[in-house]
Amino acid sequence: MLSLDQALAHYAQLKALPTQQSLALEDAHCRVLATDLTSTLDLPPMRQSAMDGYAVHASDLRHATTQPVELPVTQSIAAGDTPRPLPAGQCARIFTGAPLPDGADSVEIQENVHADATRAVFTQTVQSGRHVRQRGEEVQAGQVLLHAGQRLNAARLSIAAGAGHAQVPCRAQSRVAIIVSGSELVAPGSERGPAQIFESNGSFLAHFVRDQGARVSRLTRCPDDPAQLSACVGAALDDCDMLLISGGASVGDHDHSRAACQANAVHELFWKVAQKPGKPLSFGRGPDGQAVFVLPGNPASVYACAMLHVRIALAHLCGVTAPAPLHAKLTQPVSGDQRRTRLLRVCVAADASGQLTARPLPHQASHMTSNLASANALARIEAGQDWPAGHIVSCWLNTDLG
Repeated sequence: MLSLDQALAHYAQLKALPTQQSLALEDAHCRVLATDLTSTLDLPPMRQSAMDGYAVHASDLRHATTQPVELPVTQSIAAGDTPRPLPAGQCARIFTGAPLPDGADSVEIQENVHADATRAVFTQTVQSGRHVRQRGEEVQAGQVLLHAGQRLNAARLSIAAGAGHAQVPCRAQSRVAIIVSGSELVAPGSERGPAQIFESNGSFLAHFVRDQGARVSRLTRCPDDPAQLSACVGAALDDCDMLLISGGASVGDHDHSRAACQANAVHELFWKVAQKPGKPLSFGRGPDGQAVFVLPGNPASVYACAMLHVRIALAHLCGVTAPAPLHAKLTQPVSGDQRRTRLLRVCVAADASGQLTARPLPHQASHMTSNLASANALARIEAGQDWPAGHIVSCWLNTDLG
């Protein structure tokens, strides 16, 4: 049986797919950027007004605090307009985001000006550059905005669009096949026998895989039949970079998943990890290098193994930085297991002082999932002793911060 750290170290051997493709922004959500993305222009691309007001020469108002200055309003400039040059002794009505006319160097906000359509009276001096967004003050053309290996979320895609990119270079999407085994399982919404339960692992794993930027190549439900399971594994290996099998990871009479993998030339690298839940986890490599996980069938075990093991392995396959834990203090005492690291479902939040806290949730058994509605992290509880409230623990958030 491997320690948790020994098991996690195995996934560093996985490498991102070398191919890439150019995708339209609307098709690139959750995909991984293949190369650095630079700006095609300065941002802002021109001098702009930061406020609604009047564009002026600051020098025209140098005595305005002692003697009000009246200037003719010779033009009105909205965002998207092309202004005329502004000579000294004139002002221009201007609105937020509008380009500053050549000659003007400042904007006085409209609240400080007494004006009508043709004349404006100024009673305060302004500094040169006041309320002006300078060209390129945020980004200069050619500057790197996004780095290779970043997952493209809505905010990053917005940055790409604002920098002039209609398409972005993305790494090839990893293909993940999912097999859910168990004769007791029935699809949600179908008729359930008295000894059957609704199958939830397939739905969870499929959505989880897509959240990581990978593609579900197939989702198959299979009974606890050795021949059928072996056939399902063989078919899945033909079209995937990673195979996830839920159920059949242990040594019971109806646990056939590991044997089905071995029958399809999967080389098992480890079986059993000193963690709770998820001890019977198995990991290996398929005949063409596919990453193959056999996960315990209990839903909370699947959740814990996916959120930590599969997530880190997928990060390597997708070419993104593997998620790192943050640290939070326990809000209540927690009992450690004698021999295994506990992966505790917790709610991480900031206390009044801003320090992160980890609140353990009830119903931690491996077959219980109701607390997933509140859990936003897994806390690592080391084996061998009990831990008091206030003890600092490592926590993996459900959602990447990077």
